[in-house]
Amino acid sequence: MSDRVWYASYGSNMQLARFMCYIAGGQAMGSATLHGGCSDSTPPLAIGNIAIDRELYFARQSRSWSHGGVAFLSDLCGSGRPTLGRMYLITEHQLADIIRQECQIDGALPVDFRSAIREGSQIVREHAWYGKLICLGVHGGSPIFTFTTADEDPARLNLPSIPYLRTIAGGLREAYGYGTEASAGYLAGKAGIRGVWSPGELMERL
Repeated sequence: MSDRVWYASYGSNMQLARFMCYIAGGQAMGSATLHGGCSDSTPPLAIGNIAIDRELYFARQSRSWSHGGVAFLSDLCGSGRPTLGRMYLITEHQLADIIRQECQIDGALPVDFRSAIREGSQIVREHAWYGKLICLGVHGGSPIFTFTTADEDPARLNLPSIPYLRTIAGGLREAYGYGTEASAGYLAGKAGIRGVWSPGELMERL
């Protein structure tokens, strides 16, 4: 089996410049976190779009994004509310490095990708925000992975910061050609934002 894998992003990493902070190191606009990057800083070999059959929601308080909520995926499939994603063809080692950075782990993070393929998912770090690896299928002969929390808790829903949402909107523009109105319409219906800002109110902020 090739060590090439697709990483399917659905939050701020949909914006290429933001994602490359995890690959090559750097600090995204609007974020307070400086990323060290991967040991292999090679850019992705290919980029594509994906619809993920899980619902997007915003939760917890991120110090990187002004203590606002950040993006996660629901455990439930088939909700009828697929999440728009952007995927990058990288190596297994790079994906493990990205998860390590997301989980704020020093040192190597062992990830059993083959187990995740067999079982459909794997907990790579207990109670970490992005410690659950999920296999979404195969594209072009390479498996597709994403990650989210294993500790889904509706009580932790939280409104995201505007810089965070603008970064996601940037990714939606790059991947899907969405303008501000389309991005606001998509994001305003997600848990954590829904019922707080209407699409029109969110559009004014984006």
